[in-house]
Amino acid sequence: MMTTESLTATAPGPIRLEVIDRASVRALVESEGQYLAAVAKAGENVHQVALDRQDEIAKFAAALPAEDIGNFYALYNEEVAAAARASSDRILSQNAAETAKLMQRAQDSSNLSTWVSIMVFFIILITAIGMFK
Repeated sequence: MMTTESLTATAPGPIRLEVIDRASVRALVESEGQYLAAVAKAGENVHQVALDRQDEIAKFAAALPAEDIGNFYALYNEEVAAAARASSDRILSQNAAETAKLMQRAQDSSNLSTWVSIMVFFIILITAIGMFK
């Protein structure tokens, strides 16, 4: 388990991109997402850390030439949206798999209950027939 100290040590720090293109912005979004996942896993305040990271992103964008700011934010927003969709799809897939397992267990349990009920019915029926002979 990560401690607050190790999280601080692994914090991404100031943002530096050599070029503003999709690949570098995607890498930035992925590293930010991985860091926030580590924060969540450590049980820290993800909301506060995300706000702090957004401050770093705003600081980075403010230092860009005026013509690059719009391009950076457009790419950044697209990549964040794509990462969110991918995460959502992954979670939905995991939930669907877990739901299928639970449904199969419920079906198996129901089948077992049906067979036990049928066996009990026949035992009672055989006992009743034996009593009337």
